[in-house]
Amino acid sequence: MKLNIFKIGNIWVFKEYFEKSIFKDLSDFYNGKRYRFEVKTKTHLEEIKKKLSKSGYNVDVINNPSDYCVVKDRYSKRKDILKKSVYNETKKDKVFFIMKDMAAVEEAVSLGAKRLEETNFEKFF
Repeated sequence: MKLNIFKIGNIWVFKEYFEKSIFKDLSDFYNGKRYRFEVKTKTHLEEIKKKLSKSGYNVDVINNPSDYCVVKDRYSKRKDILKKSVYNETKKDKVFFIMKDMAAVEEAVSLGAKRLEETNFEKFF
C-alpha cells in the first residue's frame, strides 16, 4: 500500500487510517485536532518510514506537494474534501488543500475543486 508523507514548512505530515497496532506505534506523532500525523525531525521521519515499511507500506516523501494541491471557494461545500486533505489554509476568499494522494485530488476535482497550477503554488505556500 502506498503512503505519501508531505514536507510542509518545517514538518512532515500524513493521513491514513491504520489498524490499531500500527496506530499505537505512531500515536506519539498523531495530532488529534488536525486528524493527521506530524513529524518534526528527520530522525523521527526515518523511524516512521522503517515502521511503515515493515507493515507493508511503500512510503513516498513528497517535498514539493504542488501536484496534490487543489483550491476551492471559501464559502463553498468542502467537508468531503477536507476529510482527505493533509493540510488546508484559507487565504482571502479561497481555501487551499493538499490532498493525501492522487485519488483524493481527482475526487476533490469531481466535487468542484480546481487543481492549483505549479507556477501558482509557491505564492500560497
